Amino acid sequence: MASTSKGTCDQSQIPSTTMDPSDEAPSGKKSDGQIPAPAPVTSDEGKAPVMEKKKKKKKAKTKMVRFTQAQINNCITYKEEEMPDYDNMPSIIEILGDDLANCPQDYIDELKAIDDSREEDKAFWIKMQNEIRGEREGILRQYFTKGYAEYEVDIDDDDDDKDNKVPARVAAPLAGEGSAMESP
Repeated sequence: MASTSKGTCDQSQIPSTTMDPSDEAPSGKKSDGQIPAPAPVTSDEGKAPVMEKKKKKKKAKTKMVRFTQAQINNCITYKEEEMPDYDNMPSIIEILGDDLANCPQDYIDELKAIDDSREEDKAFWIKMQNEIRGEREGILRQYFTKGYAEYEVDIDDDDDDKDNKVPARVAAPLAGEGSAMESP
């Protein structure tokens, strides 16, 4: 039987010996004495075998869990941190100005990297503050409209309910700040 370079059979080179199962004798030979043609090879011998992975697509079970009153109080009393003064920190490249002409290029590249790092830090700070603010506002919106706030928790089927407690992502007030529960 002729096969291509990839190990698959060329269908045009296989002799046409289709067989009716009723023509087959108990010995596996055709009743006229011929041995039936082998089935065409469809696997690629040169390639690694493809393993079929049986992926269990489990739907992640979730349940809603209420925030504790202490967590809600932390949201109420939370004060945003002030952003570091990135705007008042001038660029190192701008400060050095004409003096950069006397500096080696690798030194200038390091200074540019520091300036770029400052810009990345500023963008990261703003992004994180916006995420925290959005999460906090969502919790407080739930609390003031429904009287409680909830968050979603993924549940594993393997564990019992006693292990499914996931702490909420609510930051405690900073040291020195009072909580809403303290008396004046």
